[in-house]
Amino acid sequence: MEGTWCLEREEVLSLGQDEEIDRVYKAYPHLHDDDFVSENWAKWLK
Repeated sequence: MEGTWCLEREEVLSLGQDEEIDRVYKAYPHLHDDDFVSENWAKWLK
């Protein structure tokens, strides 16, 4: 993850949680929606 800005200020990731997120992301590339998000990001922020 690039950051935790989607969490509430008092929320933090658990120890090892960021590594687990990375592991799952790499294990399931067919579930990525990065292209879809990139294509629509500007539209959603309007």
